[in-house]
Amino acid sequence: MPLNYLQRLEKSSLPLTVTDPDEVRKVEVLRAALLIEARLRRATGAGSVHSAIVYSITSAGMEHLRRLRRSPGSSG
Repeated sequence: MPLNYLQRLEKSSLPLTVTDPDEVRKVEVLRAALLIEARLRRATGAGSVHSAIVYSITSAGMEHLRRLRRSPGSSG
């Protein structure tokens, strides 16, 4: 799970538009895990996601971040 990206989102100004394909995949994973609220945008006529808008980190995501801070040496 891309927990380093979740930590990065915590420091970002939200909402955040994401267009980098690798970062979009991380958003998909975090959204599926219910750690963030985000909207995925699919390419016209294709099934693949080409961008996303991250709106917020959920309460579950914030709890996960708190646990990460309490575990020394945890890199996600």
